[in-house]
Amino acid sequence: MDRGLVEYASRLVNVTREPGRHLPANLARLVEYGASPRATLAFCRTARAMAVLRGRDHVVPDDVARLAHRVLRHRLILGFEAASARVTPDVVVDAVLRAVRVP
Repeated sequence: MDRGLVEYASRLVNVTREPGRHLPANLARLVEYGASPRATLAFCRTARAMAVLRGRDHVVPDDVARLAHRVLRHRLILGFEAASARVTPDVVVDAVLRAVRVP
């Protein structure tokens, strides 16, 4: 897996850990806890598997992006306000994907 893609996965995880610096304020305040650093490992492992399943011997940025919801959804802890505003982890993951430039 190319180093740039590992950094891409790491940046995606970092946005969840520091939402106030990267996400719109109305969304950032809803994130209580972001993904742990182990989420980066999950991205790398699953992206490699995705590439193999698609018949490639290399990972492409789309592999990482397509896995973002599966890797991050259950790792985000949103506050009560998110539930009352009907904001789901998927909405936050969509914002995370928009916040990080694809290599």
